[in-house]
Amino acid sequence: QRDDSDIDILVELPEGKTLFDLIDLEDRLKKVLHKDVDVVTYNSVSKYLKKYIFANQAKLL
Repeated sequence: QRDDSDIDILVELPEGKTLFDLIDLEDRLKKVLHKDVDVVTYNSVSKYLKKYIFANQAKLL
């Protein structure tokens, strides 16, 4: 990781949450963390990257 790296966050959206909620979460995290943030769901992860991403994920509650 470099100081200018973005933050990638993998989330499971609770039932009833929408793409708009995901975008809102990303915007809020950018403001709080003062960094670029990419928020993605498990279903949207590229099949080519899944193995690498899942092996290197750090779970947050």
